Order: sequence, then C-alpha cells, then structure tokens
Amino acid sequence: MPSISPLIAAAALCLTLPGALAAPIQLQSVEATFQSGTPADLQNTIDGIEVQPTGWSVTPHVSEKQAAIFRSATPLDADTFNLTMCFLSGRPFNSIAEFALSASTDPTPTPGGNWEPFTIIGFSATNATLKRTPDNHLRSVEVPSSLITGTTRDATYSITVRTSLRGITGFRLEAFPVQRSSGKMVMSWGLGDDFILTEFRAEVAASATNIALGALATSSHPLARSMTPGALTDGLPSTFVLPREPTLGTAFFYEIDLGSVHDLDHLALRQRNDDHDFNRLSRVVVQLYESAPADGATPLWKGIDRADDTFPKAGESDILRAAAGHGIFRGRYLRISSESHVPYSPQLAEVEVYETRTLRLVSLRADERKLALTPVVVPPRSRRLRLELNIPQRGLPPNQVFRWRLRGYGDDWRPARDLLLDIPCPPPGGYAFEAQAAHSDGTWDASLLDFPLSVRAPFTETGSFRWLAACGTLALGALTMRHFARRRIAALEAASALSAERTRIARDMHDEVGARLAQLAILQDTFARDYPLPDGARADLAQLATTARQAVAALDAVVWTVNPQNDTLASLADYLAQAASDYLAPLRISCRIDTPMDWPEVEIGAQVRHSLALAFKEALQNIVKHAHATEVYLTLRHESGQFIVSLADNGRGLPLQASGLGKDGLSNMSSRLSAMGGSCEVRQRQSTGTEVEMRIPLAR
Repeated sequence: MPSISPLIAAAALCLTLPGALAAPIQLQSVEATFQSGTPADLQNTIDGIEVQPTGWSVTPHVSEKQAAIFRSATPLDADTFNLTMCFLSGRPFNSIAEFALSASTDPTPTPGGNWEPFTIIGFSATNATLKRTPDNHLRSVEVPSSLITGTTRDATYSITVRTSLRGITGFRLEAFPVQRSSGKMVMSWGLGDDFILTEFRAEVAASATNIALGALATSSHPLARSMTPGALTDGLPSTFVLPREPTLGTAFFYEIDLGSVHDLDHLALRQRNDDHDFNRLSRVVVQLYESAPADGATPLWKGIDRADDTFPKAGESDILRAAAGHGIFRGRYLRISSESHVPYSPQLAEVEVYETRTLRLVSLRADERKLALTPVVVPPRSRRLRLELNIPQRGLPPNQVFRWRLRGYGDDWRPARDLLLDIPCPPPGGYAFEAQAAHSDGTWDASLLDFPLSVRAPFTETGSFRWLAACGTLALGALTMRHFARRRIAALEAASALSAERTRIARDMHDEVGARLAQLAILQDTFARDYPLPDGARADLAQLATTARQAVAALDAVVWTVNPQNDTLASLADYLAQAASDYLAPLRISCRIDTPMDWPEVEIGAQVRHSLALAFKEALQNIVKHAHATEVYLTLRHESGQFIVSLADNGRGLPLQASGLGKDGLSNMSSRLSAMGGSCEVRQRQSTGTEVEMRIPLAR
C-alpha cells in the first residue's frame, strides 16, 4: 500500500495550524451588545496594537451572555480562517473563559442578524488551556484563585476555523458566563471576573483539502485512557486513539460523518508518530456509506488495508484509492474497523479524506478575444492564451494549486500557483490541454481536465495559399525578374559609386589637407624655436600652431564622418569612447567606460554619426566648463532598437534652470537628437553630479 512520508505529511498538516500561510483581513468596524468602556476602547480591538490597557470588556454584566461583531471591509470567499484574540492588558488571567465563533453574510452584520457557527479545526493558547465543548464552544480550564497573583499572565488564543459560507461580511465572538467552583458566575477566571480583549485579528488561511478535518468522529466502544474519537480528525499527528478493551475485534469501529455525500479521490490512514505498538494498524477494514449505516446495511465501497498483516512505519500514511476495494468510491459516512488479531486494534493517529477535485475551464481568451469553450479554436496570429480555471471543491493548497501541460507542445508537467493561467500561444496545430489538481497532502488528484485545443494558421501559411503563391510566382516571375534585376544592379552600382566617392574624399582630405595642416603646425613650432622673437609674436605664433592642430583634429572628425567604413554601430561606439578619453585625459578628469564586447551589425549613416558626435562633444564641454567633476562615467549600450549613450559625472552639475551658454548647449543637443528621431535627457544623479542620456533609433 503506498505511503506518504512523515515530512510531507507534516507539511500538509501545518496548513491547519493558526498563523500558517495566511493573508490579513482588514476589519472595518466593531460593535458589541455591551461595552463597559468608551467607544474608542472598543475600536482598540481592531487597531493592530495587541498590547494595551483597554479594549472590549463587559463589567458589570459578567453573568450575562455578550457578543461582539467585527465587520470586514470587503466580502470574503475563503473557507478557512485563522482568528487571533489577544488579552494583553496586564491583568492576570483576564481572558474569556468560554466563547463561540460564527460568521455572517448579511450586507451589514448586526448582533441579532443571521449567523452560522464556524467549524473549529484547530486551536491553541498561551497561558491558558482550551478545550472543545460538545456544543462547539471553546472553554478555558478554571484557574484556582490561590494561583492568581500580581504576576502578569496574559493570554493569546489562536483558532483555525472552517465554513461553507461564501461572501462573509463579519465575524461574531460570543462570550458566555461560567460558574466558578464557588458558584459565582463570571466571564473570566481572573480576580476581576471580567476579560479585556485588546485585539481581534482575522486572516485567510491556505486550507487543507482534507474534508475530514474537524468532522464529527465517534466510536462504537469506549477508548483507552482519556482518548476521544475527535483525535482522528483534529489535524494533529501527535494524537492517536485505540479501543479500551483489547479483544473487541470486528465489533469495534470508528465512524466519521463527512457532513454530506462526496465523490472521493483517496483516503489516508496515519500511523502513530512514536516508537510503540506499530502492529495495530493492519488488516484495517474501511467502508463507505451514503446514509447513516445501520446493522446489516450494505456499504457503497469496501476495502481492506494491509491484508498481509504488515503495518506502516512511524508517522507514515497509507493511501487508499478506489482500486483498493470494491464498489462506488463515494459516501458521507466512513466506518473503520479491523480484522487483525493484534489486541487494541485498530490504532490510528489521523484519518484524512480527500474528495475528487476536478478542474473546470471557466473562460479562455486569445489575447483580448473571448473564445468558445467547445470546441476550443484559437484564431490565427494569437500571441497569448489566458485560461481561467476553477476548482469547485473546498480547500486550496499553498504551493502548487494544480499542474498542467499541452500535449504536442512539450509534454512535461508545469506547476501553477494561481487559477488564472497566462501562457504563450503555441504554433499552429492541434494539441490537448491537460490539468490536474493538487491535494494538500502532496498527492495529485486522479481526475483530469482534458480538452482538445486547435490553433489555426494564418491563410498565408496554409497549403492552399502556398500553392496559389507558387503559381502566381511562376506567372509573374518571368515578367518581373528582368525589371527588378536591372533596378537592383543599378542601385548597387550607384551605392558602390557613392561609397567609392566618399572613400576618395575622405582619403584626399586626410592625405592632402590634413598633412598640410600638420606640416604648418610643425613649421610654426620650428620657426619659434630657431628665431629670436618678441614675447608677443612668440605667443601669437604658438596660438597659430595650436589653431592648426585643432584644425587637424576637426578635420579628423570630418574625415571619420565621411568615410563609409565607419558606418557601423561598433565604429561609432569606439569613436565616442576614444573622443571622451582624449578630451578628458589632459584635464586630469578620470573617464570610466562601460561598453559591450560585441555590437550588432547595424548601419549608422554619416549624418546621424555626425550629429550624435557633436551633441556628445557638447556634453563633454558642459562637464568641463560647469560640473567641476573629477570622474566621468561613460556607458554605451543598445536595447529595444535604440543606441543609448550615458555621460554621468560626480561634480556639482549643470542647473536644470540655467540660462546662457550652458542652457543653449543643452538646447542644441536636444535639437540635434530630435532631428534624428532621438532624445536627450539631462537629470540630477541621486548622489551627486549630473547625468546626460542620449538615445537614437537604430535602423532595422
């Protein structure tokens, strides 16, 4: 018989414990049948502060039933909640002695409105001991007055509850008076006879899919020691039950009422957790009934677990599915007995029941178009599919809600944590969508959502279109081939001639004009060195040499722009990086450059390169003139069809509202880039300095 490991089982059971995997609920208002303090004191119970001296209290009406209702800001559709009550006022043992919890779906809940009791599936308390009463109340154990001292013994109650209601608008907390051993009626075991509720908090909890959790359990005969049948459905693996008498045999049985008839997926019988008496969980007889079983009634389904007298290990669970027995695997009443000859059988820690959870397809959209669900046909050129799914059964595992796959387009299962599934549309073809719901014990439901899905191809990708296109191509090919061939040849010849002419101009400018300007600068330096000149003439001559060298540099920039070999994105990036280094290095300004190793093969025209280079140099000049920076960070990158140049400095920056030459330079930069379809943005850096970001579109 298959088993679930203790670790997986413990992870599943933790879903029922207070505070596990919860989402807070915003409580809008609170109202009480009686409040001994001010209205503000009552509102303190939902202000998010757990420790405070005031809250809800009912003195002097401690001998009368009282109630407080807590209204939610929005209706709630969850079925499992974690409720926390804090009694942290500093008064010893001032928590409610006995209470009940219920929910309402009234538009505006009132103390006398429609309320349905919660099913309590787990509870714990600090500095108090809670016990469940037969009427679904929780009651704390009386504290003798001799044990109550001035030492603070505040309490916090944590309760996990379940309901079948949907659209819950409010929670009701009812406080009941209890009788002390002295005969006095009180609301708490503290010396003041009253409680102070300092905070009430509600959370939506990820809930187990185990429908037996909190269900009514009984036994045909008394159990050993102080055990109760409720331990079978309390969600706690540490509790277990066994019959008081050792040799009752098949006359003894446990019975669990699931509340209504369910189609079942599997059952789990959990072994006790410690190291004792494992052999009492073999030859276990499990029977399902649609109505309350009577003597001689025929079960809908019957199976025997471990008929070979083996038994599971500590903390493990045996999984029973329909194939483990005979009949229809459904019912409301579950009866468990044993044919084992081992005394005190059957001994169980927990019985878990999981109903069939079949996913349903609620709606399907291709992009923004809603599709019919039978059959599912996806229009051509759809990009994404959006499936809205639903699981009608209660419970919601916190991790994988379900898994899915598209057979024919990758057959591997994929997990999903949300019932709204957004996936890429597969290529044209026929597929089968499959989805399988998860259970909180780590198993997958045996049922499967399965429907065919067809993605239509555009007409241009169909066989008919290809045949027509082939015929048309053959018919028109003879007429158009010569014409387009001639035009193409002419265009190539023109482009080649233009490229050759640009290359010649660039070469001539560099070889003739550049060489002469360089020679002129050298001659001026030589003349100034070899002949005695007045200081004024020597300064003018040095200025002429500087101007000649600047002209050479300017000419190099023009030659770089004209040369068609530089019409690439890589060449443009190298030029900008070199220009920044050459410009800033003599000024003792550090330049850090961040640029990709590889650039895409993208053609950048001469006009675009020239305009960007001028704007870039304008940005460098602004840094030198206005920023007083010591470091400049140049970042070059390409993304989303754009070439992006970012210059950032660590200086004091150029004020964005500046006027004069600085403002004119920024306007020129913006105008140059706008003319190319680009943009220029100047912004202050978060730390210090200014960042200039220039963008130009890249040709496809």
